[in-house]
Amino acid sequence: MFKALKSDQKPIYSILVELVLIIVGVLAAIAVENWRQSIQERKAEHNYLIALFASVQADTAMLNQEIQKCYLKQKAARTLLDLANSGGTTDDAHFEEMVQSVLMGIDPFHSTSVFEDLRASGNLQLIVDEGLRNDIIRYYIRVEALMKIHESERGNISYNAAFTDVLTIEDYTFSSLNQSRVMGKLRKNLPAQAYLDRLEKQSYTAYSSLLFNMLPQSLSLLEELDAAIHGSK
Repeated sequence: MFKALKSDQKPIYSILVELVLIIVGVLAAIAVENWRQSIQERKAEHNYLIALFASVQADTAMLNQEIQKCYLKQKAARTLLDLANSGGTTDDAHFEEMVQSVLMGIDPFHSTSVFEDLRASGNLQLIVDEGLRNDIIRYYIRVEALMKIHESERGNISYNAAFTDVLTIEDYTFSSLNQSRVMGKLRKNLPAQAYLDRLEKQSYTAYSSLLFNMLPQSLSLLEELDAAIHGSK
């Protein structure tokens, strides 16, 4: 009977083999799960990079547009001041364009929703390239700073009571812009002239900031994102 019981017991090496197989199976399952997770994370990273590229591309187009608006606003302010001081005139179409440039707002609105999602969700870590990740963070820190500055300066480069006072409602809506009437009022309105003088300087400051600071950064980040997108396929 003792021999029968002994013969029913598994040899120790069989037990060890089974344990090894179990451990190998568990490790293999973990490895497969890690591989799947890695694939999902790389796919998510790729999608985020594409979305960021689209956002920065939109920023770049917006910056080019706002730079042009700043240039036109600066030029219009200077020309209107020169005409006011000299008593000269220009053709009506050009005059209307200048008044429109003075009145139009400067609004460098950046698309930040993708970055805000990355930051809020903690998914910034999905971007493996540390250099690229840091450049993205730095770019949006500058964007936030620019938007705060613009918000504080909005009134200085947009509508101004002193200047709009020289316009009638017909002038203001461009339904019947009368150059002689507007310039006659402008020559007598020193606060409006002072506003145009400030506007010229402030428009140049905004122009320089966008052209020499934000635009090169957006173009540089676009190049980095493009390279990362094609490298992460």
